[in-house]
Amino acid sequence: MLVENVELTMSHLGLGDLNEYALMVLFGNAHSHHLVRGLSITPNDIQAMDGTTLYPAYFMTHLKVPLTQLLPSIKLWDKVSVGVDVRKFGDTLLESDYVIASEGQVPDDLEQWQSAQFITMAGNNLLVAEEINGGGTKRQVLNPNPDKITELVKARRSPAGIAQSRKVRAANLLAADKIGEFTSSQPYIYSIAKGRDAMPGHAMIFAKFSEVMDLAEADFLAHQIEPGIADGMLSHLNILEREIYYYGNCYAGEELAVYLAGNIESVEDDELSDDLDFVAAAFLNIRFEIYQKRTGTLIAMAKAKKVFAVPMQEQDLIPDLVRKINQLNQPI
Repeated sequence: MLVENVELTMSHLGLGDLNEYALMVLFGNAHSHHLVRGLSITPNDIQAMDGTTLYPAYFMTHLKVPLTQLLPSIKLWDKVSVGVDVRKFGDTLLESDYVIASEGQVPDDLEQWQSAQFITMAGNNLLVAEEINGGGTKRQVLNPNPDKITELVKARRSPAGIAQSRKVRAANLLAADKIGEFTSSQPYIYSIAKGRDAMPGHAMIFAKFSEVMDLAEADFLAHQIEPGIADGMLSHLNILEREIYYYGNCYAGEELAVYLAGNIESVEDDELSDDLDFVAAAFLNIRFEIYQKRTGTLIAMAKAKKVFAVPMQEQDLIPDLVRKINQLNQPI
């Protein structure tokens, strides 16, 4: 287990509050530090026996955010503690858990991280050879040089993410055959820009996928359902859970085609807490399939749940959202 104390600066958040991309990068940084803990090297120096550079490529991440501590509750200049625990299954498969809390508040007991009060993530990685270009090169899984990676605790069993990744890949996440379900009639196209999204010679970072999904989601909810949901309400969407399975890499200059399906559901009273300083107006349940546009190669699949967290002073927006839910729930 490794716990790092971090002051959230403008290099993390710009001038905003904590967001999903910044959080996943914080978790990824801690993960990389854990892999070289106690060694006089950096994560750039993790190597295979033949000297090939290795990096931990995620094939699954599962973020969970409690309704009582949405990401924007963590502010610029806050001091936080980021915890990570990494285990290995064999020599190349890694399993990890993450948590973020106020500085000094990360529990020593890993099981306590799963308490409903904490923002957490679970992940699975493979140690793979660094790809130097996007010319169709496949990931190559290689055993690390034991002198170039810290000794990790062995996982007691095969990570569940392996079987789940196969199961999700075989599923049709875009099926929308129930009352209230929506599905995109055309994909959202995202162009991967050099520098902004991916550095030359490197694939797009795993954390960027959440931003791509958010853009596709906002475009769909505003423009592909009629009438669309107003920007004022969309700005109050907050992530509660996102489970992503990564099946391929993408590079600068490529385009992604993002398809989605889902529904908006009313909030039941027993799902709420008296501690909330906002109105939980509805939940958005949404699913994604992401492909490389040119080749049709599957890149990622994901499921997410969000809440429309409306400030008390903006409750007049809620009837419009309720009307939209009622429209969507009309018989097909």
